[in-house]
Amino acid sequence: MATLVSEGVELEHRGPEIAPGSQEAKAPLALSAGQPQLDPGGAVEDPFIWRLSRHIPMVARGCDIRIRAKVCGRSTSVHGVGAIQTSVTCTFTFEAAHHLDWHTGKCKNLHGHSYRLDVTVAGGLDANGVVVDFDILNSVVQREVIDQWDHRDLNEVIDNPTAELLAHRAWELLAAGGLAVSALRLWETPGSWVDLTLPEPS
Repeated sequence: MATLVSEGVELEHRGPEIAPGSQEAKAPLALSAGQPQLDPGGAVEDPFIWRLSRHIPMVARGCDIRIRAKVCGRSTSVHGVGAIQTSVTCTFTFEAAHHLDWHTGKCKNLHGHSYRLDVTVAGGLDANGVVVDFDILNSVVQREVIDQWDHRDLNEVIDNPTAELLAHRAWELLAAGGLAVSALRLWETPGSWVDLTLPEPS
């Protein structure tokens, strides 16, 4: 185990031992663009703001990284393992009715569903060790979607309210509300759902 300390920040490496003089020992730990380098044999002199998702080559080598930082005078900690992307999800439910004029079955008639909406935000951790505050995520989804759709006839909300079009509309509303959604799942029934995700980077 190696511990690297700067003013208010301590980085603790738990993982495969790094032999003195080895290539791993000589490699600096790059935190982020424009930030100081952490060297396994020394420490940075200046405070820095870190983002776990984009720093430290040790992560890519499968090490266990533990970071402690002093934020706003308080001590906080983050524990990241491997090069795993961090995402947070909140789940919501609402009751609503709809009918599909084009449908040849029972869905042509007015009927209701107990919808479930899962909203995911992914990204780097901020100085408080979170991707997004759960309270913020909850309040935006509640305000922009749930309060507008719960106990409504969804045909009055959008034309042709299929699960797919409702999911797309929910994404649009959340984006307009300032939420950086990375994935969304709308359940129409316990066994039927729609998934929306961001396209893979080209």
